[in-house]
Amino acid sequence: ETIMFLHEIFHQGLKARIANWPTLVLADLFDILLPMLNIYQEFVRNHQYSLQVLANCKQNRDFDKLLKQYESNAGCEGRMLETFLTYPMFQVPNTN
Repeated sequence: ETIMFLHEIFHQGLKARIANWPTLVLADLFDILLPMLNIYQEFVRNHQYSLQVLANCKQNRDFDKLLKQYESNAGCEGRMLETFLTYPMFQVPNTN
């Protein structure tokens, strides 16, 4: 939730800046995002655990059936939840 919230703030900031194209000042957006890098680090550290928890949850037929229903949504474009759990790791290439 926190990562999604940060990305939404950043996205809104970018959309506002695009309105002033070709003058594009982004430093203040990165100033907001930079202190939050520890959230990405925590996400990366816990990623394997998250995948294990998901695998355990998939053992429940009702959960697995519901998950497959959601993953078949056109908005997912054929991607599985594991893919979406991995995306934030590539938003900030160097998390060390």
